[in-house]
Amino acid sequence: MHALLYILLISSATLASRSNSATFSISANASNTLIPKWEGFGASLSWWAVAAGGSPVQSKLADLFYSTKTVTVMVKGKERRLPGLGLNIVRYNIGGTGKERDYPGRVENYKDGQSKSGVDWWKLVQGYWIRGPSDADSNWDWARDARQRSMLKAIMKKKVDRVEFYSNAPMWWMTKQNSSLGGTLSNDAIPQFATYVTNVVRQAIFTWRIPVTSVSILNEPSGGLSKYKQIDHEGINMSAKDQVALLDELRSQLDNGFMGSVDIAGPDERNISLATKTLSQMLPLVDKYNVHGYTSGTIASQNAAREALKSAVGSKKLWVSEYEDSSKDGMALVTALAHDILHLRPSAWLYGQLASTTSSQGLLRFNKPSEKTRRIKITKIYTRYFLLAQFTRFIRPGDEILATSSANAIVAYSPTTKRYKFVVVNYLCIPTVSVTIEGLKNGVLVERVRVTCTQANGKAMFKSFSAVVLAGAVVFRMEKHSVCSFTL
Repeated sequence: MHALLYILLISSATLASRSNSATFSISANASNTLIPKWEGFGASLSWWAVAAGGSPVQSKLADLFYSTKTVTVMVKGKERRLPGLGLNIVRYNIGGTGKERDYPGRVENYKDGQSKSGVDWWKLVQGYWIRGPSDADSNWDWARDARQRSMLKAIMKKKVDRVEFYSNAPMWWMTKQNSSLGGTLSNDAIPQFATYVTNVVRQAIFTWRIPVTSVSILNEPSGGLSKYKQIDHEGINMSAKDQVALLDELRSQLDNGFMGSVDIAGPDERNISLATKTLSQMLPLVDKYNVHGYTSGTIASQNAAREALKSAVGSKKLWVSEYEDSSKDGMALVTALAHDILHLRPSAWLYGQLASTTSSQGLLRFNKPSEKTRRIKITKIYTRYFLLAQFTRFIRPGDEILATSSANAIVAYSPTTKRYKFVVVNYLCIPTVSVTIEGLKNGVLVERVRVTCTQANGKAMFKSFSAVVLAGAVVFRMEKHSVCSFTL
């Protein structure tokens, strides 16, 4: 049996003013498992991998995101040594965009009609079924999307445990708008869409030798979020009725193609609110329930909805399959991740676009590359990169996540190493806090422990120091708006 753990946070402000006390405690019951087996952290490929795949920085990025090495990268002409995130789950995006003159008699549309203006080239993810309606071999081009596949290949050389293929949209010619950038499926296109995704998964497994474990054919299909001419990336709107028909058809085609072991995931709704509306219809049709982590209102206000969704999903696997953060200091990411783990209790949590040309998505930023030269230069590492590393490098696949009394701490236990991992978040707007962890049933057998911290203000990013162990408790000071992690 595990120990009963306690975390006590005491504001140093109490030393100055008893009336301004910010003392509170956090307990983690190590005999109560919140998530029995953590599958891991991961990310989607898609746009950033299309831009950087096959480029000189490909290997660096694969190491940076999918290893725990210390990786040296050039940022504006200066060397930066960064801790690898150690991700172990990857999602590959099955594209739906074509090339000019792919389909005689049909013309592909984009955001601005037939003009590609206003759309970044790396967001036009190339599809493989270049013309229909026949699925004859001559209508497929398996050399397409070489850049994203190159990045996938580089990542597969790392320790990857789960590979999910997903689609944002069907092939452009399957839609009423002749576009993969928003709109709706043509009336007879549900079987075609399922055939397309099934054939790509088959190609991946049997030809590319990619061990695809799951496939998601839907991506934020409800709520009218993907309106043609209003989005600059692939997407599609779909009624609940059509979603059901599509998932049924996909399962049938996978089974008939000797891919019955590939799980169907979905529906990848944008948030819990939209997911709840179609849950009763979608849940019986998926082997793993995917939901995106974008919330409306404050993050903490969604905790009851998180718990209700987890209860409804029951014993089926549940993933937060996409989240992105644009907050300046990255604390929104930390808050969402901690609340997801403690209240939604997924077995995996995935980021969306790891790298971006804007500040609104990626963990790091690179220049806008030319499609011809594709000279990728990393221009900024955001603090949210280091904040995420505080979780991904300590909470590892196979860990048990233990129940806690507060969103200020995640406590994990490794059945393999018999060690505890702590990720402590200071949300408080106070100068400093001191953190005490006590109550280990078997005692703390060390005199000091290595603590790693990141401050959201950027003053300290994944910096380590030695903390003293006094009377069976680990004691150290923690700055406001920071995350600290350590292992016992």
